[in-house]
Amino acid sequence: MSNVFKKIGSLFGRLWQWLRKVNPFLLLTVVFLVVIVLPGEYSIWNQIKYTREIAKQEREMRELEKNIEKANTEKKELLVEKDRLEKFARERYLMKEEDEDIYLIDE
Repeated sequence: MSNVFKKIGSLFGRLWQWLRKVNPFLLLTVVFLVVIVLPGEYSIWNQIKYTREIAKQEREMRELEKNIEKANTEKKELLVEKDRLEKFARERYLMKEEDEDIYLIDE
């Protein structure tokens, strides 16, 4: 048992001597890079993934805002002109007057 402890102590002693010779700024830089690159909450990989996800959601949001604006414009046009409202109801919802028949033709 004590032989194992001597080997571990010898290993740590050599490691400590090597660390004393290494430039502390280089050692700190290496430790910093390892912490940043390794997977974790603030890793570079997660930051890239979050940035892409945000960009995707912003594109979807702009597209939805355009759709909302288009729908609001169509709504205003339909409410202003009664002929357009009637045409819209006939085409979209197949509404008809009481004395009319509707025939749908598939092409």
